[in-house]
Amino acid sequence: MAGPLRTIRPLGPWMAPLMATGTLLLIGLVALTEWEILRGFAEVDSAANRQRELLQDLAEVRGVEKSMIDMESGTRGFLLTGREEFLEPAQRGEREFDAAAATLRERWSGQAERLATLEHVEALSLDWRKAFQRPLLERRRAARGAADAAAIDEIVARGEGRKRVDGVRGLCDHLENRLAAEIRAASFEVNRLTEDARDFALRAGLALLLAVAFMAAVIARGFRAAAERNEVLRREVAVRQEAEERARASETRFAAFLNGLSEALVIVDDRETVTWSNPRLPELFGKGSGTHEGTSVLALVSGDDAPRLREALAGMRAGAGTRAGLEATARRADGEAFAAEFAMSRFETAHGPRVALVIRDISERRAVERLKSEFIASVSHELRTPLTAIVGSLSLLRSGEAGELEGAARAFVDMAHANSLRLARLVDDVIDVERVGSGALAFRSTEFPLPAFLAEAVRLNQGFAEAHGVFLFLDEPVPAATLRGDRDRLMQAVTNLLSNAAKFSPRDEEVRIAATLAAGAVRICVADRGPGIPEAFRPRVFEKFAQADSSDSREKGGTGLGLSIARAIVERMGGRIGFDSESGRGTTFWIEMPAAREGGGP
Repeated sequence: MAGPLRTIRPLGPWMAPLMATGTLLLIGLVALTEWEILRGFAEVDSAANRQRELLQDLAEVRGVEKSMIDMESGTRGFLLTGREEFLEPAQRGEREFDAAAATLRERWSGQAERLATLEHVEALSLDWRKAFQRPLLERRRAARGAADAAAIDEIVARGEGRKRVDGVRGLCDHLENRLAAEIRAASFEVNRLTEDARDFALRAGLALLLAVAFMAAVIARGFRAAAERNEVLRREVAVRQEAEERARASETRFAAFLNGLSEALVIVDDRETVTWSNPRLPELFGKGSGTHEGTSVLALVSGDDAPRLREALAGMRAGAGTRAGLEATARRADGEAFAAEFAMSRFETAHGPRVALVIRDISERRAVERLKSEFIASVSHELRTPLTAIVGSLSLLRSGEAGELEGAARAFVDMAHANSLRLARLVDDVIDVERVGSGALAFRSTEFPLPAFLAEAVRLNQGFAEAHGVFLFLDEPVPAATLRGDRDRLMQAVTNLLSNAAKFSPRDEEVRIAATLAAGAVRICVADRGPGIPEAFRPRVFEKFAQADSSDSREKGGTGLGLSIARAIVERMGGRIGFDSESGRGTTFWIEMPAAREGGGP
């Protein structure tokens, strides 16, 4: 218990001079504080205005670069397709480029170096427009046949215009880097001035608080009775004791909450060392798993995921956000691996930043997600098959294959057909939701020439093949056909086939890609000279995560998803995929797509 409180007697005759002196000091301190705070605010405003101006400059420079990219991509799209709608982004980009450049010229009127760089950017853009864009646009509009279009495609492929655009982008990147550096410096200056102003305000506030406390003490000692002061102090002690009791109760409740969590909670320092953990941690990972204080938190995850966790922790300590999440493979003391989620949050301590991690076992969630995906895929397939037959049958009825329909019969068939199509779209929507959940993207249908597509596929995959000691060859001639579908997605499917063929072919062997046109369908074949697909594995080739059990197949790596993805892409665009394999002789995978029309023009 606290000792008896001392009664304070009023001051003597010197109280009045002391109060006058204290009042003058307080007034002077208030005036000095106000002047210094106003000066600090003015400096902060000036630095902040400079930072805003730099940010506006950076936005305009990025606008110049984006506008140039829009001009180049729109022009390229028109040159490759001959479709006028591709010119709209180019025309809009030209207007935005000129507007942004004019804005920068006005803003940089007194900055010779930046103006010189901007003038260089404008000169390159103008040169690109005069020497490349406008002549080729005129030629493309005047083109009358596939030969003219092919000549223009060849000019575009040589990248002459691209070099000028890259020059503009390089100068813009230079300006952006310079502006970004100045923005960082300005931000640092704003932070420094703000910190200085805050520190001064704290010091001045403390001084004012001391002065006020002094004056209050002088006045209180003159006008308060000892009994009243003792009562106030007694009450303050009682309030403090009550607050301490509430704090202890709150701490007890918080500890019970932490200990009762179903997730493991740990706190790590700047060396990834565990400084505290709740009891759930050893329960989740097992005793002896290196999960107690003083050990590295990286020991909780597999070796492959440890660098990712270290990088995430470093980013949190460096101030790259206050919260982050990471999914990784964790390991228990007995070596069992399980999927875990690491939710991280950063907080400050007297010893520097610390990171709190909430670790939860998500194995069951992963299993539920897998079941969900399989369920959706299964249900969607089971619905789509009868729907296709229903829609087809109703379409035949509506077309009069079973005789002309009249009156109410026609109306009923039309209603059934419309609702069948609606149900089919609903099934497609369910599939789309599942694909979005798995990271899939929407398809975009365009027409593109088959020869250029296959040539690009070989070019894009040649480096990968050479890395495996394999040579890619395109069998000539390629049919002059035009395909319709998502070009990028079909390229992804062909790339999956080429990469598989390269991986499973012996060194110094060939992988050949060929195409044939028959009955309005294009068949693309990728043939390797590998060991072939084992007979027992062939029914599962296109399944998710399917891999042959042979040691050679495992050594080649991969997720077992490539062929499944390829099949999904091809089938989504109305094509077929399959393979022919002979043990010891190699495998030929093929993709069959309907031709939009014969002839290679766009």
